[in-house]
Amino acid sequence: MIITDILQALPQNWFQGWRKLIARMDLMTQPNPTIPQKYRVGFKGIDNRENLKWLLNADVERIIIAHGPITDTNAAALLRAAFSRYA
Repeated sequence: MIITDILQALPQNWFQGWRKLIARMDLMTQPNPTIPQKYRVGFKGIDNRENLKWLLNADVERIIIAHGPITDTNAAALLRAAFSRYA
């Protein structure tokens, strides 16, 4: 599965100065890929249960994240953890 901006896990030293603070507040530098706050706001009030059901039940072996590491192990578990609050 290829994921662009919806999941991010950038190294904590990726940003400097005020950008580092913003990235940390936006959850962009968490150890595990997570949904940044700016996207969480966009999910409020939207019923995505059917799409999430498909996503969380997908047989995913590898995840390639545009803003984070490639995941070759436990990819399906990573997706479930990242999107569990919306299921």
